[in-house]
Amino acid sequence: MVSDIADARQKVQTALENFRFRDALFEVIDLARKGNKYMQEKEPWIKVKSLDTNPENQKLIDNCLYLCMQLTANMAILANPFMPNTSKKMLQMMKVVDRILEWQNAGKIDLLRTGYAMRAPELLFRKIEDSEIETQLEKLRRGSALNEKKTTKQRL
Repeated sequence: MVSDIADARQKVQTALENFRFRDALFEVIDLARKGNKYMQEKEPWIKVKSLDTNPENQKLIDNCLYLCMQLTANMAILANPFMPNTSKKMLQMMKVVDRILEWQNAGKIDLLRTGYAMRAPELLFRKIEDSEIETQLEKLRRGSALNEKKTTKQRL
């Protein structure tokens, strides 16, 4: 996970410098996917149930959560060029100042300190209902039909 975080910074930076914005965004999303996989494999919610019988699990849980929080801070930095408001919202929940969004901080795993309380988590994005999607698709269809009529009229 540590090397994935460091590698993502370089991959995103290279893609952005070469104006390959879609590739850069893919790298950000891929890092999130790797973080999700890491958390699923480590299963801290399962390990916490056996702390009474296996106190060593606490170190594993702490390490997992620490890396996931560092990954989240890095995600805020890497996503900032694409979603600045979302990145700021992430930092606000983590109680981190905006200057952490400076690009040179990306790829580091010591962005957040341990031992402080964070704010309550909030959803970063709202769910889009199927009806809203259909409404937007219909608007696009109507706009496309209008443009087609204008193009045909101009040709005549």
